[in-house]
Amino acid sequence: MLNLSTTVDCTALLWRAQQTFEKSNMNHRLTFSILCLSVLFTSPLAAQDFQDGLEAIKRGDYESALQDLKPFLKQGRPEAQYNLAVMYDNGLGIPQDHKKAFKWYTLAAKQGDANAQSNLGALYEQGIGTAQNIEAAVKWYTLAADQGVPSAQNNLALLYSHGKGVPQNLRLAVKWYTLAATQGEINAQNNLGQILDHGQGVPQNFKKALQWYTRAANQGDAAAQYNLGILLQDGHGTPQNYETAIQWFTLAANQGDIDAQSRLALMFKNGLGALQNDQTAVYWYKRAAHQGQTDAQYNLGLMYKNGIGVPQNLKTAAKWFELAANQGKAEAQHNLGLMYKNGLGVPQDDEMTVYWSEKAAIQGVASAQYDLALMYSNGIGVAQSYALAAAWMSKASNGNDANAQYNLASLYKNGIGVKQDDKTALYWYHRAAEQGNISGQFNLGMMYYKGIGTPQDFGGAYAWWSIAAARGHVGAKKNLEVVAKEISPQALKIATAFIKSWTPKP
Repeated sequence: MLNLSTTVDCTALLWRAQQTFEKSNMNHRLTFSILCLSVLFTSPLAAQDFQDGLEAIKRGDYESALQDLKPFLKQGRPEAQYNLAVMYDNGLGIPQDHKKAFKWYTLAAKQGDANAQSNLGALYEQGIGTAQNIEAAVKWYTLAADQGVPSAQNNLALLYSHGKGVPQNLRLAVKWYTLAATQGEINAQNNLGQILDHGQGVPQNFKKALQWYTRAANQGDAAAQYNLGILLQDGHGTPQNYETAIQWFTLAANQGDIDAQSRLALMFKNGLGALQNDQTAVYWYKRAAHQGQTDAQYNLGLMYKNGIGVPQNLKTAAKWFELAANQGKAEAQHNLGLMYKNGLGVPQDDEMTVYWSEKAAIQGVASAQYDLALMYSNGIGVAQSYALAAAWMSKASNGNDANAQYNLASLYKNGIGVKQDDKTALYWYHRAAEQGNISGQFNLGMMYYKGIGTPQDFGGAYAWWSIAAARGHVGAKKNLEVVAKEISPQALKIATAFIKSWTPKP
């Protein structure tokens, strides 16, 4: 008697767990194989039993399906073991039990069932039903991937990409992503797009990234829709097209993608690809902010602080700043510090000002570093310390904050918190003056006039006092009258040319 081989529709159920990392990097999407009652039968009766089980699954009658599996379980058939594992894993007709799922996946996987190997790898990777063991996950993913399971190929690629359980190997990551992507695995298509987008392990290729994003996006993958929107917005691999970018952002946003929601809000806020609409921007910022998207929380705080798209509400602004600040958003930390400093939406509190300013300052926000330096210099909310004031002023100055540069110059000029150094003072006065700091311009002129930290230079004094005087500095205007009587014609000619050509440097 001929053996009857029955092919089953394996699209009935799909179990996929996913974890998403930053979209600027690859999305870590852990995928699981499908529930598929697939068995090679030795008799028409067995085939009918299987068909009954399949119909039971389609009806959601998992108890009957379980009964139909039992004969095959007694025979030790890996297909039955695999499907029982999936039922335990999802609580389909039986109480959910990850340990039992692990047991049955293991039995099926050891007999070579590719889907079981893939899901067993996923359990090991996540530590579900067993202790986490990334090396074991690699082993089972590899066995399944070698048999062509696209979800295993994608997950194995992720491990190679991040160097988890194996040495990082982007070349192998690309290999496995490509194999999975060409089989239509949408997570692999998106991940392969990101590798090509960012040039990780392969030459950067926006056009190919666009192709893979598009394939995944057309299948409804929200992350790919978002990434495709970014390429269209930036004009990478395709002509810049804000209107089409908004279409993809909207599709992703409507699926709950918080980054797409935040980006969509920004597009409406700035009128890119759509009519400028602050109310719509607020709507999308709220959608993303309520789900914890940090940038959206910060931007929503700004909208409430400034009364843009919503009635001004400083208390609500402070609330959103704090939520973003607690997630480490430096700009939110700084703004929250300023609100505590001025008692806007929160009680005035110098210690809280220092607390949040320091958090932002540590992350390199120059204006927060400057504010913190002033707090230390004046002993506000913290014990006075000129040394710490000078240290933070130096950081802010290196961050190109002109006010900090002027103050740091003054500290060096007077030897406060640092060793007195006229040349260093001259340097920072010059940096501040170039950016348009009027006090820096006046003091730089004085250094040139008196020859402090530099040879005496009436031309330099004349130039910088002229620039400051033109901007309304009274002292510079008076000093200019003095130096004008002492400057040589040649120095005056050079200074005049400098004044005419001078513009503030960013």
